[in-house]
Amino acid sequence: MEIAKEVETTIIAKPNKFILFVIFFFIGGIGLTMVLFFKTKSIVILFCGAILFFGYPTLFSKRFHKRFTQIATVRFTEAYFAVEFRDPATNATGRIDINRFDQIRQFSTTAQVENDFSILKLFFKDGSKIKYSFSGQQGNALNEKNINGMVKQVIANYNLTKSKEEKITIATRFITTEAGLYLVAGIISLMITVLVYLFFQNPGVVPVLAILFFITSYVMMLTRNKALEEKKKFT
Repeated sequence: MEIAKEVETTIIAKPNKFILFVIFFFIGGIGLTMVLFFKTKSIVILFCGAILFFGYPTLFSKRFHKRFTQIATVRFTEAYFAVEFRDPATNATGRIDINRFDQIRQFSTTAQVENDFSILKLFFKDGSKIKYSFSGQQGNALNEKNINGMVKQVIANYNLTKSKEEKITIATRFITTEAGLYLVAGIISLMITVLVYLFFQNPGVVPVLAILFFITSYVMMLTRNKALEEKKKFT
């Protein structure tokens, strides 16, 4: 089978440990910031903490990625795409995964533009599944390093010649469900309630939190709308 495209990228070999690290860093940092703020009532501490830990993806994550990543080569053909893992010390080939499109039932992708980190999940017809976590993806644009973008393009081309039953569909994400919509609405309502409460307790912090809450709400709604649009493309 002729190789249509071959790309070298970095892949996170221990994604669960990396995700736990990010969660610990983020929650721990925000928690520390809030404790210091309520003790000192200093808006400066609140502002600096928000910038530091909300800005984590841009400021720190690329450096921390190196502790969890290794080199991988991804090869695309019309019938499958292969992922070849290589030892970071010797560059020797290790595991090779051959993912045939006619065996894939569904797939899902998650991307974080700020830190070029993305996840690809494949759900096979035999009930098995596999997950790849890539770094250095340069956002969501289709370019030489965006593996998820290439996978979507190849799957879209594969689906063109297949019947509805044979097509590879995109897995339903929680945020696109009715329950996901209720959760987003609930979070926004909670943030508004917090702002109203703080307005009577400490009006000075309201502008800072209002900006952060607005950005959070906007990102959640934007993520939901993009997920819904993408789901339509693979239905």
